[in-house]
Amino acid sequence: MRYYPIKVRWQMLVVVAILTTIATLLPGSISFAASESFCQSYARDYARRYAAKLPRTVSQSLLKSTLHDRAFEHCMRDEWP
Repeated sequence: MRYYPIKVRWQMLVVVAILTTIATLLPGSISFAASESFCQSYARDYARRYAAKLPRTVSQSLLKSTLHDRAFEHCMRDEWP
């Protein structure tokens, strides 16, 4: 069996490029997941706090849901309500 050093170098270069790409993308996805969970909890607390200040009505759950959705969207865009 013959040894082809050029072929091995290309394979090693491809493996290093793939691992480098994965390593650069991983922290971004982890930070996005952390920011998404933070925004979920923030939006839930925001909706609970402001819905409690309003008078009790049948549509309070709808209002609370709307408050939650808007707060979550603003948080994900870094625009705080």
